[in-house]
Amino acid sequence: MKITSRKKIINLKNTIIMGILNATPDSFFDGNKYNKVSKAIDKARKMIYEGAKIIDVGGQSTRPGYKKISSEEEIERVYPIISAIRKRFDVFISLDTFRYEVVKNCSNLIDMINDVHSFSKKESLNLANKFGFPICIVHNKKIKKNSNIFEEVKNFFVEKIFFCKKYGIKKKNIIIDPGFGFKKTLLQNYQILSNLHFLDFFKVPILIGISRKSMVGKIVKKSVENRLFGSLSCAIIASLQNANIIRTHDVKETVESIKIVHTIKKIKEKNAKK
Repeated sequence: MKITSRKKIINLKNTIIMGILNATPDSFFDGNKYNKVSKAIDKARKMIYEGAKIIDVGGQSTRPGYKKISSEEEIERVYPIISAIRKRFDVFISLDTFRYEVVKNCSNLIDMINDVHSFSKKESLNLANKFGFPICIVHNKKIKKNSNIFEEVKNFFVEKIFFCKKYGIKKKNIIIDPGFGFKKTLLQNYQILSNLHFLDFFKVPILIGISRKSMVGKIVKKSVENRLFGSLSCAIIASLQNANIIRTHDVKETVESIKIVHTIKKIKEKNAKK
């Protein structure tokens, strides 16, 4: 399995890391840290050095209770940073946005679109089709009470993948994210995390974003600044179930943790062949 964009190829045989770069003043963990170009470049350089294969740049916070900004303001936040990263580094750049106008303004610089609203509007899909971008569809829908959570999530992705294909998106360019923390209870989040293999049905890359979220904090009883170890545990659990991409604030620590997972998997594969 792999993803490609602008002649860049990322092999997904092993779990890879997506580094989070928030160009926002109000993100739940690193708000106001990297909304200046110079600081964002330093952060991107550090994450690439530590092993991030993708840099995910976002200008609109999507934390619970977030304040919605205009498309113009979001463009002002992300465009200079993405442009600066593109000039300096040959890295896969993901744009974290749900707005067509932002995608349009950055389309000559990015490699991928990560849309927390799951491409509810066709315009962004038309651009993704035009440029051949991989897209990430995020589950962001309240799950009905007493329903089968796995069937609900699967049905959501069946519908969304069909919708995306309708506008020209090839299956090889589709990534799915079960949307931890989005309209889910604590129990539902962990039910999904402990049964990620149900998403293997789609035979597309799976992206996991749990880094420092409240689902970690509620279990370890720690503030967002102290959720590293809980987040790493979740990343390891996801990787053991063949998650392809881990989206994280903590690249170095996650890369090192996933290396252990890769080693264990290799040993199991060798033993299985004996």
